Amino acid sequence: MLDIPLAILDLDGNEIAASGNSLHRKSEPYPKVFSPIMVRGNLFGTLVGYETGTGSGDRLKHILDKVVEHITDLILSEIKLDSMSEELLHNYKILNLFYNVSNALVNILNVRKVSYIILDQIVATIGISKASVLLLDSTRKHLVVVAHKGLPGEEVENTLFNLEDSVCNEVIQRAKPLFVQNIDHYPGLKKRSKGTYRSNSFISVPILKSGREESQEVMGVINVADKLSGETFYSGDLKLIMALTSLASMSIQNAKYVEEVERGKEEWERTFDAITDTVAILDPSYRFCRVNHAYKNYGFSKEDLIHKTCYQAFYKKERPCPGCPVTRTLLTGAPSYAEKRAGERIFRQWTYPVQGQNGLISSVVIYTRDVSSLKKLKERLTQSERMASIGQIAAGVAHEIRNPLGSILTAIDVLSSRAGGAEDENFYTLSEVIKVEAKRLNQIISDFLLYASPHKPMFRENNLNQVMEEVIRLIRPEAEKEKVKIEVHLDSSMPVSCFDSDRIKQVIWNILINGIQAMNTGGTLTVSTRRLSSQMEFRVRDQGSGIRKEDMNKIFDPFYTTKTSGTGLGLSIVNRIVENHKGMIDIQSPPGEGAEFIVTLPVGNMKQGG
Repeated sequence: MLDIPLAILDLDGNEIAASGNSLHRKSEPYPKVFSPIMVRGNLFGTLVGYETGTGSGDRLKHILDKVVEHITDLILSEIKLDSMSEELLHNYKILNLFYNVSNALVNILNVRKVSYIILDQIVATIGISKASVLLLDSTRKHLVVVAHKGLPGEEVENTLFNLEDSVCNEVIQRAKPLFVQNIDHYPGLKKRSKGTYRSNSFISVPILKSGREESQEVMGVINVADKLSGETFYSGDLKLIMALTSLASMSIQNAKYVEEVERGKEEWERTFDAITDTVAILDPSYRFCRVNHAYKNYGFSKEDLIHKTCYQAFYKKERPCPGCPVTRTLLTGAPSYAEKRAGERIFRQWTYPVQGQNGLISSVVIYTRDVSSLKKLKERLTQSERMASIGQIAAGVAHEIRNPLGSILTAIDVLSSRAGGAEDENFYTLSEVIKVEAKRLNQIISDFLLYASPHKPMFRENNLNQVMEEVIRLIRPEAEKEKVKIEVHLDSSMPVSCFDSDRIKQVIWNILINGIQAMNTGGTLTVSTRRLSSQMEFRVRDQGSGIRKEDMNKIFDPFYTTKTSGTGLGLSIVNRIVENHKGMIDIQSPPGEGAEFIVTLPVGNMKQGG
């Protein structure tokens, strides 16, 4: 080992390390040899050697070169170790970041929450002023901001951005990141980056559907812009954002699937509950799994039915009902149908099997419709058709009867005029009976013909109050004879309207006569008119014994009457006339409090002329 004084000087000539005899280094007379220390082309310092008896000249120069070479290797090793340490520290931070993000994303199935978790980590790690997550809408022509940092919320939230006008268009079309260190070098992008969204340096990374670049199906983008430090982005930032985007893509995709499923479920439930007929899903044990809101119309809430069997909930039975369509569907695996009666209601039921993954029936859908009104309508239609046929035949017969009746009346009149003397007194009495009964029979035939062959209304401008007053003036003597007082209340604002005055007079006359006849011992008959918004109504209220509940549904049926005399066609004709005027007739009759007829007619919506 050579004992040669050595020293290492920094770039300013200051000694930073030394070895060997310090006297030689401090003695000026001893010659020195200098050798520069170069590391990767840069001057690191200078190695100084002092000549002694053991080393001088070329030999000392050679020794210094070897020492410099060794020092350079040591410095390079240290630099490499430092670099590796920094890289290891950086990788540790990245792994720790990914670990934190992965933990944060566990069980998060909301697109906005996932997006904000990613943005928070990017902002915290890199330190940026603006960041956003944008997703394509269903048309793939617009972008929607689902999360953002550093942007005006009122401007970006719930706003559709046209893809063609966005700086993200190229990213989405190419499914490749856009890395811009200085926007001034990209005139096209600089033109679109303006106002609140103006950026000097930014990165836009596509969110790929499967999280893999080869999938090429883009769901949206993650944008970051301008570091808080003012520095430009470098490649390490791009790699970090791409890695986080890849990590987030699967979570965003799953969250979108869940949200779509939730939306589909909500839409299905809304549709299910919007059905006006009852719909339910039963398991193979006849227990309700789901019911719609229509069951409330029959007094059953969802809580009343769920997890209960249909035969227990509806019929209080211990086993399925005989002929149940659910049983047939469970046995055959095919749809089934049944019609059931519950009290006065009639229901039609359809059942449909739902197969599980194993091919077996997992549930049964039962659809029930209340057809009570439909049945009644069909019965009325059948009755109307039958009555129409009978009416055509009877009208012909009535005409044939009416002709000889006229002849009989004429003959009786002639015979009565020729009769004279006491012996003809009985003949005269009998002839009067024949005339009265013949006229009554003729009136019955007239009513029947009017009902069987109704006249088409002739609509003219009329005033309901005036028509009402005319009828009351004509009928008042009849009322006074029966000790009935007529009390009248007419609405002075009643307008002129279009209706057939002759037919409406007939309606008023029939209802007033019924009211007078209902009060055997006299009373008050109250008549009133009233103007409504687009209708007019008149009411007739008597103080009779009222109408029995069992008669209420039959009162407008032809030939139905509770009187000892009459045809039973009067109110049938009244009802038909009101219907021909597009009006309505209603009856209110509390037990023992008389009856009130309410007739409502439209105002001014009929064409004149009939």
